[in-house]
Amino acid sequence: MQQRRLLVLDALRGFFILFVICIHAVSGVIYGNNAQALENVPLWQIILFAPLLLISTWAPIFVVISGMAQAYVLSGLILSKKAANALSLRNFFGGVLVTSLFLYLLSLVNMAFFHHPMDYAGEFRYTFLTGALHAGHWVPFDMRLLFYNDALSMISINGLLVTCILYFLWKINWIPRTRKASLLLLGVAASFFALSPLLHQKLDPIFLTAVENGHAGTAFFLRFFVGIGFSTFPYAAYGLTGAILGLFLAKRKEEIRLRRDGYRAATAMVLSSVVLMGITGFAPKDVIHHPYPFKMQLLVLGTILLTCIWLILKLEYFTEEQRAYRAKKTVWLRRFGLLALTIFCFESVLSMLFSKAYCFLWGFDEAFPKTAPHILFFLALNVLFWTFVLKFWEKINFKYSIEWWISCLAGIVRGRPSARLQADAVLYKPCLLPEPVASPCPAGLENR
Repeated sequence: MQQRRLLVLDALRGFFILFVICIHAVSGVIYGNNAQALENVPLWQIILFAPLLLISTWAPIFVVISGMAQAYVLSGLILSKKAANALSLRNFFGGVLVTSLFLYLLSLVNMAFFHHPMDYAGEFRYTFLTGALHAGHWVPFDMRLLFYNDALSMISINGLLVTCILYFLWKINWIPRTRKASLLLLGVAASFFALSPLLHQKLDPIFLTAVENGHAGTAFFLRFFVGIGFSTFPYAAYGLTGAILGLFLAKRKEEIRLRRDGYRAATAMVLSSVVLMGITGFAPKDVIHHPYPFKMQLLVLGTILLTCIWLILKLEYFTEEQRAYRAKKTVWLRRFGLLALTIFCFESVLSMLFSKAYCFLWGFDEAFPKTAPHILFFLALNVLFWTFVLKFWEKINFKYSIEWWISCLAGIVRGRPSARLQADAVLYKPCLLPEPVASPCPAGLENR
């Protein structure tokens, strides 16, 4: 069974990297990443902007997407009998080992140079490049930032974990048994949530003491499990949840079960979160500091799951002709998704440079103007810049992007080259069509 390119993965990456560009431009550039200000926001404003506030907590969705992609690709190889017989440790683990190591090192680079200034361990700290642009002068680099668990380290560690569990499922022949495999993944995900409070309570003080005293070895070891930011406990649960979706997608015939069981599980998470908030209350700080409290984790994962399932059902469970029509309508969004990692790493520095140029041209000597017209124009400027950059970069298949380097290295190690950045095939011909689509809109699609 030949695997097809999933539209949903690039569409999700594209939408949320666009959201990252906008939210970082507002919170990081315009408001200086001052998380404490949110704690004083009136309740009515929180209610009014609740949808945007909720989506701003969805950084773990990139782990969900990563887990979904890994499970889809690896289970697709396993379900193909010819490929499964030739599947080795090298091509099973080779790509993920390279990708995870690259992302982990990139995480350190991001925290050293590119991340916006942030409140870390009770003190506001600046990275080398973006922080200097914020401060207006070079600032001494704080080594403690290297021990923060950012989104890149979260994806890196989750990638290895999900692959190891998928390898175990393959060895016990549970990959073809979607229900059993999903229950096992769900059980492991639940254990990460259950153990997280205890581990953070016991190990976080040791981790913080090691960071403050310069015990780098101890601090880096504990960073794999706990610490400040997107730590493995509990955020590995998001990658495992994504892997469940990937298993369903690999089978292609699980639409009814995905719709029924997936929506039920996600709705149960959201309702449980609402009940817990009604009992224990809600405060703005619940969405500021990571890891979130359990009631917020349920809400975040539940709403992410609802969104992913809805989009999967809208983009994937159709004929290839119908998918081709959807692919044509989502090219702009999926183009952003192809280079989400590159954008994530460089958008902060570029956005700060744009803000400096903007203030100079408009004659603002102090902070960026916090009025709606200027903010909206600045957001449009950031989005338009990346739109044009990606459109021209597409002509050379995004060569020399971070994704390009990872694909090249991973392909060499696993002995299987990647075609994920072949722009013509991925953006414009991602569907397995037996013949060219005769109509720009297949029959019956306009009523869906």
